Amino acid sequence: MKGKKTRKQPGAVIDDAIETPKEIFELHPEVKLEIDLMFINKLPMLTGIDTTIFHRNYEPLRCQTVPELRRALDTFLRAYNKAGFRIERIDCDNQFKPLFEDLIDNEDITINCANPGDHVPHAERNNRTMKERIRTILHG
Repeated sequence: MKGKKTRKQPGAVIDDAIETPKEIFELHPEVKLEIDLMFINKLPMLTGIDTTIFHRNYEPLRCQTVPELRRALDTFLRAYNKAGFRIERIDCDNQFKPLFEDLIDNEDITINCANPGDHVPHAERNNRTMKERIRTILHG
């Protein structure tokens, strides 16, 4: 059979990108992002949700060092910038304070760290929702 059959034609690449409606930009020109760490099977992940359009983000981390957290946060910021949104403010736990020292100088983003012992409510709820959905997928 070798050499007697032709290769099947691979499927064409389809551009399925959807433009964001201009009405969303008019209603929400600036976005507030809330971030937190979450662990799944002892693997750290940076999670985030914005409180204006409620888009969920997550980025797996190799470790919890400041450069690795900065890399993960940079992927969040790039995604919003690519879509045309501007991050106005980031709410986070106190553990992210060292991460934002250079971000405050380089970017025009307001950083709001929660007090010790407090949590960021939308980020915590986002973590619970994501864990619940991951458990559902695994058990399915």
